[in-house]
Amino acid sequence: MFLFDADGALFDYDMAEANALKTMFNYCGFEYSENVRSKYREINPQVWESYEKDEITKTELQTLGFTRLFNEIGVYYNVKYFNEKYLDELGKISFLIDGAFEMCKEIASCNKRNFDNSESQN
Repeated sequence: MFLFDADGALFDYDMAEANALKTMFNYCGFEYSENVRSKYREINPQVWESYEKDEITKTELQTLGFTRLFNEIGVYYNVKYFNEKYLDELGKISFLIDGAFEMCKEIASCNKRNFDNSESQN
């Protein structure tokens, strides 16, 4: 049995994040740039760290990152709605890391060979 953390091992989370941010900014009519993404990538880990230290609640976690980002770039929007739609967008897209598909096929074929060998020994 193999267990993977899909983000960063099989899927390119950074690319999915950038795509979801860009999609949402375009949807809301806001200008998107790599500067926006850079600021978000600076803010978001700080918010998660605060959550992990029990400094903020789960509810605050869901909006604080975008609240800080929007304040910093001068955007006014319903952050709760934005976050919900951002997560929807994030879930719609996935980008495989180079070689991930081939690796999974190889693991599956090894597992099948091992399974076939164990059955023939019974």
